Amino acid sequence: MTDATTHHSECLDCEAKFADKNEADVHMRETFDAAPVGADGWSRSGHRTRVVNPTPEERAEIKARSTVSWAVSDAVDGAIDSLIRKVDRGDITAEEVRHHLRSYSDFIDAWDEAQE
Repeated sequence: MTDATTHHSECLDCEAKFADKNEADVHMRETFDAAPVGADGWSRSGHRTRVVNPTPEERAEIKARSTVSWAVSDAVDGAIDSLIRKVDRGDITAEEVRHHLRSYSDFIDAWDEAQE
């Protein structure tokens, strides 16, 4: 572990700071292994970490993930707007839309929100 101000990540549950992802992963694994088993006999939890100084590769990954996420969100919004217009014109009922969206969880959640 490192105390440098340019550390890669830090623990959200203790004061630990990590020079790189590997150190953070080791800390999470060690604290998970040391954690007591929950009352259900299964659950337990290690410490959580947060990246505060991402590597160039991590920055590129974050940018790509964000780009795709926004594109999907825009697509969902566009599809819902289109379906609302079709319902408003009488081309299809809201119930029919919901019935046929049941296989598309992102879309059905957005549809239900739009109907509230």
